[in-house]
Amino acid sequence: MFLARISKGRTIREFILGAVIAPSLVCFAWFTILGGTAIDLELRGIAQGAILDASLTNKLFVTLQFMLSDGLYAFVTVMSVVLILTFLVTSADSGILVMNTIMAGGAVDTGIKHRIIWGILLTLVIAALIIAGGGGLSALQNAMIIGALPFTFVMVLMCLSLVKALYRDHLRDRYGVALEA
Repeated sequence: MFLARISKGRTIREFILGAVIAPSLVCFAWFTILGGTAIDLELRGIAQGAILDASLTNKLFVTLQFMLSDGLYAFVTVMSVVLILTFLVTSADSGILVMNTIMAGGAVDTGIKHRIIWGILLTLVIAALIIAGGGGLSALQNAMIIGALPFTFVMVLMCLSLVKALYRDHLRDRYGVALEA
């Protein structure tokens, strides 16, 4: 829903290139370069287990520390933290937008109070998961994995519906008439 709102007025080709293919390629390059470098540093013995022993949240920064000089490392670390925070804020904002729209019965323009309430509730859920530690987060991860299988079938049906709608749209444009259902 968030992507649909920010992509209003774009063609399907622009949407697929800008929202699907380009981010996937950037992520692929990021994981390939940084992950491959971390693996190489460990296999060559340069990191001496420092990357492997680092916590999951610190592996990025330990790898960057081996890759960059101290001055550049400080700059890239600050930039990385800013980018991570931007990603988190954007994700939270889109989540709040979707929850607010669904709970408002599809209304797009709801009051600021609704967004604030959903923002506070989302923050409380995140705080509860952080306080619960690994148990709360792993339970959420397990629930998401279990819920993903039925949702896969819904997504397949949505893809088929999109193909059908695009085909009908093509016929409508080609012949200039409305098709009967």
